[in-house]
Amino acid sequence: MVLARSFLYYQLAMEIHPWIVAFHWHQLESVFHLRQVQLHWHQLKFEFHL
Repeated sequence: MVLARSFLYYQLAMEIHPWIVAFHWHQLESVFHLRQVQLHWHQLKFEFHL
Protein backbone atom coordinates (compact mmCIF):
# COMPACT_ATOMS: atom_id res chain seq x y z
CA MET A 1 0.00 0.00 0.00
CA VAL A 2 2.74 2.43 0.98
CA LEU A 3 4.84 1.32 -1.98
CA ALA A 4 1.96 1.94 -4.40
CA ARG A 5 1.35 5.37 -2.92
CA SER A 6 5.01 6.36 -3.13
CA PHE A 7 5.11 5.13 -6.74
CA LEU A 8 2.09 7.33 -7.48
CA TYR A 9 3.84 10.32 -5.91
CA TYR A 10 6.94 9.44 -7.92
CA GLN A 11 4.98 9.43 -11.17
CA LEU A 12 3.33 12.73 -10.25
CA ALA A 13 6.69 14.25 -9.39
CA MET A 14 8.16 13.09 -12.71
CA GLU A 15 5.30 14.75 -14.58
CA ILE A 16 5.47 18.02 -12.65
CA HIS A 17 9.25 18.10 -12.21
CA PRO A 18 10.19 19.38 -15.71
CA TRP A 19 7.77 22.28 -15.34
CA ILE A 20 9.24 23.25 -11.97
CA VAL A 21 12.79 23.00 -13.30
CA ALA A 22 11.90 25.05 -16.37
CA PHE A 23 10.22 27.69 -14.21
CA HIS A 24 13.17 27.98 -11.82
CA TRP A 25 15.62 28.01 -14.74
CA HIS A 26 13.66 30.88 -16.31
CA GLN A 27 13.79 32.76 -13.00
CA LEU A 28 17.54 32.16 -12.76
CA GLU A 29 18.04 33.42 -16.32
CA SER A 30 15.96 36.51 -15.57
CA VAL A 31 17.96 37.30 -12.43
CA PHE A 32 21.23 36.70 -14.27
CA HIS A 33 20.09 38.91 -17.14
CA LEU A 34 19.16 41.70 -14.71
CA ARG A 35 22.58 41.41 -13.09
CA GLN A 36 24.24 41.69 -16.50
CA VAL A 37 22.18 44.77 -17.37
CA GLN A 38 23.04 46.37 -14.02
CA LEU A 39 26.71 45.58 -14.60
CA HIS A 40 26.71 47.19 -18.04
CA TRP A 41 24.81 50.19 -16.66
CA HIS A 42 27.45 50.68 -13.96
CA GLN A 43 30.18 50.44 -16.57
CA LEU A 44 28.43 53.01 -18.73
CA LYS A 45 28.02 55.43 -15.82
CA PHE A 46 31.66 54.90 -14.91
CA GLU A 47 32.76 55.66 -18.47
CA PHE A 48 30.65 58.81 -18.58
CA HIS A 49 32.24 60.03 -15.34
CA LEU A 50 35.62 59.66 -16.98
